Amino acid sequence: MFPAEGGDLRRTGSSFRKVHASVRFGSLPGKPRWGRPSVLRRLSWMVVLVTGLGGLAPWAAERPLQSIRFVQLGDGAIEIRVEKALFTVWRPGGIVNQVRLTRPILWPVISSGGSPVTRCWPLGTCGRDEPKDHAHHQGIWLAYGRLVLGERDTLDTWAVYRPLPGGPESPTRYRPGERGIVTCEQTTADEKRAEIRARCRWQTERDGRQFLIEERRMRFAAGKDWRGIDFVIRLRALDLPVEFLDSKEGFFGLRVGPDLAEASADSPSAQKPAGYFGPGGASGEAQIWGRRFPWVALRGTLASGEPMTIIFMDHPDNVNHPSPWMTRAYGLFAVNPFGTGEFAEGKDRFHFRLPAGGTVTLKYRILLCSRHLAAEEVESLYQRYCEGTSGHAEIGSW
Repeated sequence: MFPAEGGDLRRTGSSFRKVHASVRFGSLPGKPRWGRPSVLRRLSWMVVLVTGLGGLAPWAAERPLQSIRFVQLGDGAIEIRVEKALFTVWRPGGIVNQVRLTRPILWPVISSGGSPVTRCWPLGTCGRDEPKDHAHHQGIWLAYGRLVLGERDTLDTWAVYRPLPGGPESPTRYRPGERGIVTCEQTTADEKRAEIRARCRWQTERDGRQFLIEERRMRFAAGKDWRGIDFVIRLRALDLPVEFLDSKEGFFGLRVGPDLAEASADSPSAQKPAGYFGPGGASGEAQIWGRRFPWVALRGTLASGEPMTIIFMDHPDNVNHPSPWMTRAYGLFAVNPFGTGEFAEGKDRFHFRLPAGGTVTLKYRILLCSRHLAAEEVESLYQRYCEGTSGHAEIGSW
């Protein structure tokens, strides 16, 4: 079960406590300055709880939510549809296009206009020329590159790609080392709440030893020209402590298609090329990668001509908030609360340790808006997200 209230366990030094981080946005990763939320902030949360605010879309009042439908497929996969149109597919495992999935993913992710937002390769083709780097970047996924189980060597669940004979070959050269995989043992879908819950096991690929239990809740919502997913993810260490060593290879991300690659020659609109941006006027990979922001957005135009702004939100209750971002011009868009030193040339490394039986809960929201939003609009959406879910594991009202 998910905790009802109270935030997450945070690490400061060698101890864990409930805290709220206060870090200058856009700064390089370092040690956060911990403090309590302001009286005004707490009052704003109370107002939200009383009035029921905290909706998703800025247009919710005049553009009501559309119906979410689930369709069960094979291998435990579930289609998420908006009315009759495909939004995405939850894939807890199985084989897709002669590729064995090594962790649960959401793929493909489709815009409100019916165009693919995530890269299709290696799990399929979209009738467009796509880059074939980093075959382990598939849809929306959760993984990490440097885990230590007890006193054992490091384990990588991030850079894992397992094609079957005849499957797509990857030009990426994977470093040697022990790998881990994630397998889901239970998935439940509640169409009335537009919610999918999954319980998954993180385990070593070689001998199948389990070391983490992941409980994930995903709630889906949509309007005429937007799509949204709220994630609540709880990780629990089993019989051994699990340490997330400082690494840029993680943690929760998506891989966009080539039409949303930053400064790409393939960008369909020379007037509006794709690009990342964040609070305070930060823009482009050079100003976003490895820096702390509460949210980051990617704005561009799909090959179909549909405008698109993808917004990735890091909830203030999360560990090490605001987190550094692993954003690459070629299309990797990820948030990484555990990688700080590798983003800052080895300074202020952050090794997050879960004791045996310990838990950590992380909350994120991803929005796909079929318009080019300004930073002020994104900030407004982010504030509504924070207010709607402040201090509570329940996903806020849409």
